[in-house]
Amino acid sequence: MADRDLEGMLDENYDGIVDVSCIYPVIEYVRTHEDVEDEEVVFIKRLTKVCSHIIRRNKFNENDLKRIYGFNLTGAEKIRRIYEEKRRLVWASHFLGHAADAAINLFKKGGKSEWCEKAYKCREDSSKLSEDDAYISFCYGFMGESAEAMFEITGKDEWKNEALRCYTLFLDYNRRNFDPRMEETVSRVKDEFSKLLSA
Repeated sequence: MADRDLEGMLDENYDGIVDVSCIYPVIEYVRTHEDVEDEEVVFIKRLTKVCSHIIRRNKFNENDLKRIYGFNLTGAEKIRRIYEEKRRLVWASHFLGHAADAAINLFKKGGKSEWCEKAYKCREDSSKLSEDDAYISFCYGFMGESAEAMFEITGKDEWKNEALRCYTLFLDYNRRNFDPRMEETVSRVKDEFSKLLSA
């Protein structure tokens, strides 16, 4: 079971890393726990969210990322067994989104296509559980990137077509719902879309 100091750190850094001294204890927890079956689901939610922040800082090795991926799948499964419908769907969606973060980083570190495909699948499943249109659009952008990577690896047109479909859905949403914070991402996706069309 987690100690109270770690729980406090996770709570404090849940929305973003505000105290970098939390990073080492979180890494230590990941490296000393093979699974989170015995943990409360609220703790797993906080842990995996903070792990996703730390992933962006490139602090985890491949074994860590595999564990974090597993922690998220455990969280998604536990939430389905415990909570009422609304929270179950929202939290399961979040867990699967964080699992996708771990999987895509495993792909980037090791180059194994299985992790790219798992990242795509987790984000797809996450989007299906969400009722937030902005998040669903974000998922489509992510799925497009994963599908494009799979097309580059396999050369299979089904992945190219899936990337184009996902990018189209992402761009359509952002055309209808302009957000200046998304301009750089939208521009990048447009470039990827054009590149794929001529591939």
